[in-house]
Amino acid sequence: MSEVFSNYPKLKQAYDLVQDLKKWYDRSRCKLEKTQIKNDLNNWYKAVKISEIEEFKQVVKMLRKHEYEVLNYFSTNAQTNAKAERLNGKINRFVAANYGIKDKDFVLWRMAGYLS
Repeated sequence: MSEVFSNYPKLKQAYDLVQDLKKWYDRSRCKLEKTQIKNDLNNWYKAVKISEIEEFKQVVKMLRKHEYEVLNYFSTNAQTNAKAERLNGKINRFVAANYGIKDKDFVLWRMAGYLS
């Protein structure tokens, strides 16, 4: 990688920005103060602005749009609702595949097997 990075310094800069964001999002940071976490994120935003890499502008835009929810991840001890969202998706796929069945007991029996 060092040879590629020496030939393409912008690629090295992009790689470093990604690694910095991954370090920032580490669950061990839940112990830090929320202001410190927000300041670190703002520093990352500044690093992206200095880098002038166009592709990261969309990442910054998305993070700024959902900043409250992203920062909330750290105040909930790195808990997310991913399991509930996955279950909801499975239920929606099941309902779509079995649309029109009128026997409620049969549907509930099939759903129990599908979700287990």
